[in-house]
Amino acid sequence: MTDSGTWSEAHDPQTYLTQRHASPKGVRYGFVLIACARWEEAHICEWLDYHRSIGFDHVYLYSNDDSPVTLYERLLPYLQGPEPFVTYRHYAYSGQQLAIYRDALQRFSNEAGWVMMLDIDEFLCLPGVDNIGRFVADFESRTDAIYFNWKTFGTSGFARRPAGSVLLNYTATEGIVSPFTKVLIRSSAIPYAALHDKPHVAMMHDWAEAGPELRLCNVLGDSMTHYYRQWPVDAWAYLREGDTNERIRQRAYVAHFSMKSDEDFDRRVARGLKGEFLVESMWGKLTQAERQEFHDRTNAVTDTYLRDYWQSYLDQAYAYSSFEASPWPLVSEGCQATQSSIIAPHAERRSIEQDAASVLNEAPTGRPHNHTDREVDPWWRVDLGRVVELREVRLFNRLDTALERVANIRIEYALDDIEWQTLLVKTDGEIYGGLDGTPFRVLVEGPLAVRFVRVTVLGDTYLHFDRIEIFGTDVPDDRLATQDAGRSEHKVHVVS
Repeated sequence: MTDSGTWSEAHDPQTYLTQRHASPKGVRYGFVLIACARWEEAHICEWLDYHRSIGFDHVYLYSNDDSPVTLYERLLPYLQGPEPFVTYRHYAYSGQQLAIYRDALQRFSNEAGWVMMLDIDEFLCLPGVDNIGRFVADFESRTDAIYFNWKTFGTSGFARRPAGSVLLNYTATEGIVSPFTKVLIRSSAIPYAALHDKPHVAMMHDWAEAGPELRLCNVLGDSMTHYYRQWPVDAWAYLREGDTNERIRQRAYVAHFSMKSDEDFDRRVARGLKGEFLVESMWGKLTQAERQEFHDRTNAVTDTYLRDYWQSYLDQAYAYSSFEASPWPLVSEGCQATQSSIIAPHAERRSIEQDAASVLNEAPTGRPHNHTDREVDPWWRVDLGRVVELREVRLFNRLDTALERVANIRIEYALDDIEWQTLLVKTDGEIYGGLDGTPFRVLVEGPLAVRFVRVTVLGDTYLHFDRIEIFGTDVPDDRLATQDAGRSEHKVHVVS
């Protein structure tokens, strides 16, 4: 090039980095996460699913494993389709977390409105809001970056990591938030050139050094410009002012599941000590007394917010079930039962009691499991073995033929198998199903203590069911002492 000015712009790294992000490809996502993962294949799916549930649109996920295959296999469902949730990359140099973040910011951050860097053991918690877009709306016009304090969760008493969910297994935590923070930053405000000019800056925790002109605040709206200046003295002083710590915990925080078992102290060392991972060596040097002190501090109180949120989120699966899940325990399976008679073919291979109990203990098939002889008002009865609060009864009709035989019924209950009370009488002749997803369901609202339940088919007919299910809860001791426990006020609802 003959023009010295043009040559200078083309070869100056600061100009190159600035220009690279001056004309973004176009914002595709509102909120994105950047993450570096090593040895995280066991929990990566839950971490992704959780953050998608609170409104993050995309994740740029860098594997720092020795092999790119390990994490890739788990991520395949998130990499498919025209709008994949994850962009996957493998970074071969172990422990180079800051370099990974700089690479991701340089390559991808211009595709997003807001960017946050989280580890896989960190879950952003937004109590009462549970949506990053709604949360940020309160800050949109007055800040470039929002700081979220850590709240460290402990082992919840696990000596070894249990299988399954992090969010469901761990509820023990420290009683305060930590001075450490993670930051959500507006992509257009990121000082890209400064990140390379100051490669030591831990931008996932603080942006003040890289961008002193940035408007920085925490979840309470307080300025964070000088928060890290005299670390950690100034940070602790701020967090101990009045009810600041409590207000932060109620507003939002990063739940940090840093130690999931007693073995994790050594696991962090075994994972590798190269690059930024060198700091993890401190965990292996702790004495047993120091480890116990850490456990005492991080298991001090119970916080079930994330567990309850995630369980509620997962419970949406019941909406896809052919049978609506009962909110109460099944109390009839395995119980003793009898009935008024047994038809001859059934009597050849089992007793009346075995025939009656088959509707409690055998899987539904759409055919009758029990079968009385033809008689006037044939009945079936179960002994639940203890007094329970009756909540629901489900009757599964056969689907092969003769569905109309059990259309008219009476359901009764008793505490002693002598004095029976009527729960419901059905005489409309309307047919109901069973295994097709339409069993006859009776819901009981209000306390109703029972031990025995009896179903009578009205008329000169047969009694036969595919399955019978009874749901209930244990009766408090003070209710058992009440003479009229089985006659309390209650309402009955039929679900068609």
